[in-house]
Amino acid sequence: MEMLDLSRLEPQETLNHTSKGNQLKWKCDGCWYKADHMGYEGLAETIVSALLAKSTVQYPFVVYEYSQIKYKDRVYSGCKSADFLADGYDLIPLEKLYRKFTGGSLAVDTAHQGEIKNQIKFLVNFVETDNRTAKLWTISDHDAGD
Repeated sequence: MEMLDLSRLEPQETLNHTSKGNQLKWKCDGCWYKADHMGYEGLAETIVSALLAKSTVQYPFVVYEYSQIKYKDRVYSGCKSADFLADGYDLIPLEKLYRKFTGGSLAVDTAHQGEIKNQIKFLVNFVETDNRTAKLWTISDHDAGD
């Protein structure tokens, strides 16, 4: 695994990128780099994208590679992917979209579902019902609100 030195770059503004707003991200040379905040995100995304690559899923997905990222005086575990955003598009976290459509917190409402299989069903139901999927792809970051 290569060590990526991103010390020369400033992280992207992350306030609107993750539900917690605290994962370091960089966009450079046609790639996104994300440093782990909790210690497992890069590995989880790498495993999920590898599983999807072996599946029969018909939808496009982002392929992640597990990476080590050096930034200033620290080394982070994390991941790398090709830049998946078209010009003029922004990252909008699912938590933010959920709040926009329901007024509630996805994290809180999901936790109230009990078992993990119920939590997954809850999330899938949110994305698939009431033509929300189409709305999710067309809503702008400005419209998403906080």
